[in-house]
Amino acid sequence: MKKRLTGCRGISIINVLDAHFKRIFVTAGQTGARPVYTDVVDFNLSAKDLRAFLAVARTCSFSQAAQQVHLSQSALSTLIQRLEDGVGARLFERTTRSVALTAAGQAFSERAQQLLREIEHTLTDVRDVVGLRRGRVTVAALPSLAAGIVPRLFQAYQARHPGIRLHLVDTLSAPAFELVREGRVDFALTAADPVHEDLLYEPLTADAFVLLCTTGHPLARRRSRLGFTDTLAWPHVSMPRTASVRQYLDAAALEKGWSSCRATRWTTSPPSARWWPTTWA
Repeated sequence: MKKRLTGCRGISIINVLDAHFKRIFVTAGQTGARPVYTDVVDFNLSAKDLRAFLAVARTCSFSQAAQQVHLSQSALSTLIQRLEDGVGARLFERTTRSVALTAAGQAFSERAQQLLREIEHTLTDVRDVVGLRRGRVTVAALPSLAAGIVPRLFQAYQARHPGIRLHLVDTLSAPAFELVREGRVDFALTAADPVHEDLLYEPLTADAFVLLCTTGHPLARRRSRLGFTDTLAWPHVSMPRTASVRQYLDAAALEKGWSSCRATRWTTSPPSARWWPTTWA
């Protein structure tokens, strides 16, 4: 059984800007000018805009910056004007001979560089996850699997993908479904249950039930092939009702017209191992 996974949660540049840029900008060149408050939530800003702005800030030249970002000079001028309209302040002082950052432009430049680094780091993280170079996977598994095959599979997978952190939750079948629904595990290795048919299942293997009894038991003396119904008249040492093995046995018995009755619980050695003697009628 596995859970449908959603894609990686993206970063909203608008929300990041809201945290970084919701400040007072004073229009440069106007001593004592009134502060300009800008609502950046409605301001669309892309990584392309940031790179274009930083190119102008770095070169102090619209013509050189336009070449670096592959835009015409007029298109770059329009882009910068849109940025200034968005933040509500002039970002550059322009003359016929020079281009220089204003105080607001300097503040914008520092934050723009941080934002670009965050975007690049985010893209790297996403690529690492997609490329199985980095990430975390949490798996729920039945006790029989958690104590047997899963550790070996984890070891083999870790050798192939050392950057992936693997976590195992040892649990019974019923809790495993809840862990998937709550998003606490990425998927579960457990027995299928029609009650949870809304989840996505992928069959991996199948186990057969076998009968274990003493050599002196009447069933051991039977020469003909035994069926499940042949065993139902005898008490069974069974698992609790939350265990998938017990659920399968109860369902198979009910299909044959038998219902299970649980007797008083008793404890085997060691004390941590709890079993239930079960009879069907």
